[in-house]
Amino acid sequence: MGRMKGVLSRIRELKRKITYAENKRGEFLHYAENLKEHHKRGNISYSDFLENFYKKIGGKNINEWIDHLDFYILECKREINRERINLFLFWLF
Repeated sequence: MGRMKGVLSRIRELKRKITYAENKRGEFLHYAENLKEHHKRGNISYSDFLENFYKKIGGKNINEWIDHLDFYILECKREINRERINLFLFWLF
């Protein structure tokens, strides 16, 4: 019974991590869209747009963060599937 609770707890934690990563990904996309809009309106120059877009945030630029978060979400979903298989095997045997 304790093992099953551990698996369910792990699945809940992974889902929470996915939600957090999706929110952060949305923030980065929103930031990129805002930069694009400011450039379209002429509020910032193209060089300012590029400088802000490729600015390092925690060692990564916006594209790198989005790619990293996509990969992280995918890995969490894979881990959830592995945990569900463990749960199924627990019930089977």
